[in-house]
Amino acid sequence: MIDNTELKMVSAEFESLMVDTNINYRQELKEKFEGHENAVLAIRIKFADIKSLGNDSCPSTTITQSEKEYLEEVKQCLDEGGDISSSERRLLERFREKLGISPERAKEIEKL
Repeated sequence: MIDNTELKMVSAEFESLMVDTNINYRQELKEKFEGHENAVLAIRIKFADIKSLGNDSCPSTTITQSEKEYLEEVKQCLDEGGDISSSERRLLERFREKLGISPERAKEIEKL
């Protein structure tokens, strides 16, 4: 059981979540938050399968030959000191440009 004040806070948080995640919900659900002294709530959320979200939602698992070369260079930098120094970063940036890999894709590859 929650009181009216808490219910208003839950309602505001729920609406914010729906707006932030661009999810539509039925008007009748919104009305359930209004006009109650006390309420018992059960909210069920069904998440989409990650595979159905498409390639934009997670890094690509397919890696080209150029990307493999870049990944090997990154691994060598990390093996030497566990971190990429500023001079190694400059060399990696030149290598990335030479291989034609975007900065965004390079970040994804470095996370592999």
